[in-house]
Amino acid sequence: MMTALSALITAMFQCRTTWAMNFYEHSHHWWRALMRFLILGMTYCLVASSMTAFLAPRAAGSGLPEIKGFLNGSKIKGLWQLRVFVVKFFAIALAIGAGLPVGREGPAVFLGASLAHALWRHGHRIWHGG
Repeated sequence: MMTALSALITAMFQCRTTWAMNFYEHSHHWWRALMRFLILGMTYCLVASSMTAFLAPRAAGSGLPEIKGFLNGSKIKGLWQLRVFVVKFFAIALAIGAGLPVGREGPAVFLGASLAHALWRHGHRIWHGG
């Protein structure tokens, strides 16, 4: 999972950089290349924030306080939904690909905890055939 996230982040950043550099090599307008670089970064930010705001508001933030609360016995409605997992996965890739100073560690812990929770709740079907 972390390998897929790292690969996606790398691809997003490389796409952004390559798109701007190819334009610069062909046109030699450095400011237009810079604008392309910035516009694609802003687009990544817009998509990530829109996904979080409209599809899964629970995916906002690092997720560490929610994990701590769950481990302390709190019931947090909607924390383990597949939608939250998917939105957080792609939103963090887009945010880091845009160049935002976002830490990977908090969302990575949340994503790992989400997978562990899914295996804990649904693992008996896999191991016991039911």
